[in-house]
Amino acid sequence: MGDPNNSQQPEDWLNLNSSSVDHIDLGTRRCRQVLQKLGLSKPPYEIFTVAGTNGKGSSVAMLDSILTGADYLTGRYTSPHLQQFNERISIAQNNSSDDHIVAAFNKIQTAANQVQPTGIKLTYFEYATLAALLLFAEAQVDVAILEVGLGGRLDAVNAVDADVSIITSIALDHQNWLGHDIASIAFEKAGVMRPDKPCILAESNMPDTLHAYALSIGAILIENGKDYLFSVVSGEQGNSWTWSDKTGTFKYALPALSGAIQIQNAAAVISAIRASDFIKISENNINHGLQHVRLTGRCQVKEVLNKTWILDVAHNPAALKQLTQNLESIAAPQKVNIIFGMLEDKNAQACIEILKPYVSNWIFVDLASSRARPASELAQIATECNIEKEYINVFASVNEACDQAQEHALRHILVCGSFYTVAAALDCLATA
Repeated sequence: MGDPNNSQQPEDWLNLNSSSVDHIDLGTRRCRQVLQKLGLSKPPYEIFTVAGTNGKGSSVAMLDSILTGADYLTGRYTSPHLQQFNERISIAQNNSSDDHIVAAFNKIQTAANQVQPTGIKLTYFEYATLAALLLFAEAQVDVAILEVGLGGRLDAVNAVDADVSIITSIALDHQNWLGHDIASIAFEKAGVMRPDKPCILAESNMPDTLHAYALSIGAILIENGKDYLFSVVSGEQGNSWTWSDKTGTFKYALPALSGAIQIQNAAAVISAIRASDFIKISENNINHGLQHVRLTGRCQVKEVLNKTWILDVAHNPAALKQLTQNLESIAAPQKVNIIFGMLEDKNAQACIEILKPYVSNWIFVDLASSRARPASELAQIATECNIEKEYINVFASVNEACDQAQEHALRHILVCGSFYTVAAALDCLATA
């Protein structure tokens, strides 16, 4: 084991003292054992847990924006990060410092060494999750907003009980870990539910697996299309939208995040806030929070030297379908040039087929991850999707691809397929 006191940055510390970031070992037992040692089995703050295939990050950002604007001290935990590990853990919308995070890691490691005579080894994600929970307690936050990393039932975030949970969506992703059909994936995500606690189902017509699980444990389901409704309203002063339940109908400004799906996410967030016994806020707080929410890498548009860059971490078919809807309002009728990199466990063929009608030229890239699918393999899949080779390029890095696209591409350049792809592009564009 390395000396953690010599590691100043969280990633350095984790590389020395945890299993690899790419190592996945699902289960909450180790985290529960360490939380008990830390005296945090029942953390002293309200907990919102957000699970789902897509829409988690946006929902967490909206919750954080609304609650912070209403003067609640919030802790926000998300994953993965884009450019800096510290993005994962924020308090009052400020990323935690290296020193605070590393100090938390050291306390967690000490507690882990006391669990058994020989101690227990924690994963990268377990350390990150436990550090967030510990730092939130030390900062005496009012509310913790926790994004599930993978699934729900066996995710480290699920080591603590949610007071309110949200399941944003169910779609095929991470099948090697969560199951190869919608019912199996839904069962894993249902694990964030708790007896006698509300769980918001953000999509209408969610799988029956969720309803069966809720019934079996006595969770309180609040469902889109059944317990609350929302609709977009067009008017002379622009679009707005309404949210309604049995208490009445309320009108809100559109969320600052781009895309029609964000209204569905916002509706679930409002339902979650209203379902909480702890949170008391005004309609103005909700409006202000929705109008001022910010989130990097979600249909993010950047203008760089007369080119329009669209950056989105969408990495599965369902998310890319949503992205193409946004492209129609940003780039249509023009097609885009695309920089595309993807991890090996994703359905690359389905994703390329979805994007094909919107893309004129393809740039496939190698990513800085051991789990990445080689760019040459993505290019081969593209030819199998009947994309002509003259419209396909392959680069060994996102940086090279960005330089090439900035110089030669048409007006619109789309970057998507993975957090790794977007992160590297953001780094490149920051120096453009």
